Amino acid sequence: MKRRTLLVAAGVGVTGTTGFAVHSSNMKEKNVAIESVDEVPEEYGFNVDATVREPEITNDHTAIIRITVENERDEARKISDGNRELFSTLTSTEPGLLLLDREASPLRTPGCWRPVFGQSRSMELRIAEIPPKGTATIDLAVWGESGVSLNECLPTGTFRFDTTYHVFGAEEREFDWGFALSVEEQQA
Repeated sequence: MKRRTLLVAAGVGVTGTTGFAVHSSNMKEKNVAIESVDEVPEEYGFNVDATVREPEITNDHTAIIRITVENERDEARKISDGNRELFSTLTSTEPGLLLLDREASPLRTPGCWRPVFGQSRSMELRIAEIPPKGTATIDLAVWGESGVSLNECLPTGTFRFDTTYHVFGAEEREFDWGFALSVEEQQA
């Protein structure tokens, strides 16, 4: 019985990835850059920034972006951008790119930085508490969005990422913030 279960599981694993093998020859090395970052209005008391930690996308690793949320006030404050850790999963407004927590390790399409399966999200509200004058950071890996195009693992171009931050406290408020990220093929 266990052997049969193992064989079925192995068959699913093989079939689940065979259709994507076409990508392995299409993976071209690319670079990412931050093109623009929105300003947070002063009245919110937060500074949010996006920086590139690792600009290259190769067969061995993908690019890494760091999002930093700084509490500019003298008291601890709570902030959230929905049902995930601050900015831990985000899809570009134009189809094509996905940012995932660097620690996430979804099954990857062979030779391509694209998850084999779509990403699921929990439905619980996640709130971060940032200490007075403190920061919260997260490193995000750049992935191609699954189900968008079978021709290219990671499309080139400029992609916009937006989110709405909810600030909790005596006066609950929210603000929109985002940035633009470009992906270009490396020049030989």
